[in-house]
Amino acid sequence: MLEEKVLEELKEVSEKLNLNFNKNWFKVAWITKEQEVLTTYLSDCRRPTYEKYGHNIQKRLDNIKEFYESKEYQILIKEYGGQVIYKESLPKYKKLADYINNKEIKNKLIDFQSGINTTIGNSEKIAVLTETNNEEEKENLMNRILGHEWIHVLLENNNIRPENWKYNEGLVTYIDHYRTNELNNLDEFEKSTTCSHTKEYYKNAIIFRNLLIEKKDKNKIQKIREFLSEDN
Repeated sequence: MLEEKVLEELKEVSEKLNLNFNKNWFKVAWITKEQEVLTTYLSDCRRPTYEKYGHNIQKRLDNIKEFYESKEYQILIKEYGGQVIYKESLPKYKKLADYINNKEIKNKLIDFQSGINTTIGNSEKIAVLTETNNEEEKENLMNRILGHEWIHVLLENNNIRPENWKYNEGLVTYIDHYRTNELNNLDEFEKSTTCSHTKEYYKNAIIFRNLLIEKKDKNKIQKIREFLSEDN
């Protein structure tokens, strides 16, 4: 299974980079594309499409009906993706749902909260991926996207989470392409992407690649910690 393959690759990455690793940290659940869009919208995600409706959760909540009825929403729910959900954040979705009058939106959030609450068990966090019947989407979800989200989990369980979102996503993107031996392709990926948000992932992954290029694997994490400490 692709899930087991990704787990084995992350274990190998952890050994090379001297990161702590525990297979029990890594869980995955499936959600609908609409649940993915709504929960990402009601987060601190800096994607310009979401920022259009507010720079904070309260403002986005105030504008959620407008967003839900927008052309942007219809485009977004055709995409696929994933994110990390935290157990401590689950009650938030019930509170947000209580604030929303639209029954369709309210039910999607309540169903999301209930489903993840059942699946997450005693874990502190879980990767969620969008359901799909498209085999190409499913393969990408189970390899690239699951790998990306689980690297967030891996780093956070090693007390590494940059406050700057661009560094956070850039570091995860760097390690993900380290995992797949594609660090030399980062420049090409950065130039070819048309999404400004994704472009930032690659730009900052290149920063980490250049920072670490002369460091031995076992010394890379220490250099990352020093760099992030200086940035703060």
